[in-house]
Amino acid sequence: MAKTRRSTKHAAVEKALAYLKERYGEDVSLQQLAGHVGLNSAYFSLLFKEEMGISYIKHLTSIRMEHAKSMLRSGMRVNEVSEKVGYLNYRHFTEIFKKLVGMTPGHYRDTHHTGQ
Repeated sequence: MAKTRRSTKHAAVEKALAYLKERYGEDVSLQQLAGHVGLNSAYFSLLFKEEMGISYIKHLTSIRMEHAKSMLRSGMRVNEVSEKVGYLNYRHFTEIFKKLVGMTPGHYRDTHHTGQ
């Protein structure tokens, strides 16, 4: 029985992942996400980390950065990308992007732009 449970994610985590996938560009708080799946935020936070191996906010940031990289490769302006992936503060987006990707969003766009 335990093996079956480990091979699939907890239903609440699955529901949360789907929610984050659709709403990564919005301000999604832990409380909002926990409420969406019907759990208290402290329990949900522990469950998410246990199931996924990372916190919900790190997972959300990862989703946002992958979408940001895709948008930048298409040539979109950095400030537009910042807003579309849920960062209203352009500077904060740039700091997070550089920390995770290793270069600024503008440099990433300039070196990875696929052209149109």
